Amino acid sequence: MVIVSIGLALAFMILTGYLLRLVVHGMVPTGTIISVFVPLGPCGQSGYAILLIGQFFRGILPLEESSSVVLSSSIAGEAINIFCTCVSFVLWSFATMWLVFALLAIQHVLRMNSKIPFKVPFWGLIFPNVSRSSPWSSCFRYKS
Repeated sequence: MVIVSIGLALAFMILTGYLLRLVVHGMVPTGTIISVFVPLGPCGQSGYAILLIGQFFRGILPLEESSSVVLSSSIAGEAINIFCTCVSFVLWSFATMWLVFALLAIQHVLRMNSKIPFKVPFWGLIFPNVSRSSPWSSCFRYKS
């Protein structure tokens, strides 16, 4: 849970900077347009991880031998599972928002009769950390 929380906090910081870049400077260039799908990863993967964490707690709680009132409660596992399901739904909603933004960006490039060249950003669809021209690498570079 700690690892998911730290990763999600860092991802939201980067996504905030990326959204600011999109608002201020517009869409990324045509050659790197395919990298707009990269923000789907942190939201979707962490949503699924939190859903699994909730199911895990539902399976192990309550702990009868625990002196904690919360961990020995009969509804603790179900309450944590419901909370994790709600959080994962919110994260999947964010992923859906980023998917809509990505599809609109691809549609915009295709309507300009531009071809999407097969370049390094396509690796961002499979290995997001490899793509040198992904939104992560340029989200804090601003034009003066």
